[in-house]
Amino acid sequence: MALLYVLYVEGTSMRLTDLAEQLQIEAPAVTRKAQHLERSGLVSRTPDPNDGRATQLQLTTQGRRTMNRILTVRRDWLQTLLSDWPETSQVEFARLLRLFTNDVNQHLKEFDA
Repeated sequence: MALLYVLYVEGTSMRLTDLAEQLQIEAPAVTRKAQHLERSGLVSRTPDPNDGRATQLQLTTQGRRTMNRILTVRRDWLQTLLSDWPETSQVEFARLLRLFTNDVNQHLKEFDA
């Protein structure tokens, strides 16, 4: 799911090594996951135009549709989960979640440095 999500958000093809770096996992693990997703028809590989030894991974039409369905289901689930909350609480929760996410991302950048 994480690999599909990164490709979905990026909206373009990516080298396996770049995916591994972004997901912060070892390249062989990305290769294994990519092979499984390729067999499932969710991603495809193309030669890297900048490096004849490397390949790039991209979502297939089926992979993009799958991600759209997953994200729609997740959004609907969250809306249902929060539907009984007062609007002011929903707004405050969204603000705090953005603050938390920004802090986590900042710490991850510092950790990577």
